[in-house]
Amino acid sequence: MGFVILLLLAVLLAVVQHGQLATLPWAPDLPLALLAWAVVAGDERRLLLRAWSIGLIRDGIDPGSVVFHTAAYFSLALIFLPLRQMVFHGRAAAWIGWAVAASLLLAAIDRALGGIPLNAPWTSALVVALGTGLATLVIGWLFAGLPKVMRPLPETGA
Repeated sequence: MGFVILLLLAVLLAVVQHGQLATLPWAPDLPLALLAWAVVAGDERRLLLRAWSIGLIRDGIDPGSVVFHTAAYFSLALIFLPLRQMVFHGRAAAWIGWAVAASLLLAAIDRALGGIPLNAPWTSALVVALGTGLATLVIGWLFAGLPKVMRPLPETGA
């Protein structure tokens, strides 16, 4: 049941991201915030599947993306796997740090693919990254309090 809840959350956040928040240049990246929480706080058992699924859902809703988010989210989770042993999964600082780092890395990749020089101002990307980190904090605190059967992540990981 929890994995279904996670997928429904991914759909909801992607719709909000590409609907109401699409016109706001400094809006946090809500699907990435969900991914950050799901990767850091969750267990390793379905980690790559969670990342791939969230990316696939976002690509299905994002009108300008074909497979960017699926590949990027899966790759970010894959890169994080060896680092999991060094991170205390229940700490909000780890969620925020992962979200901010992932947001900045994806912004750099997006700039490179879009032909924007990397030395262009990063003010907007930094604000989005910090907002994404704070959104991860809210998501983690909000969904960790659900009844055990409805929790999007297994309890054993954190």
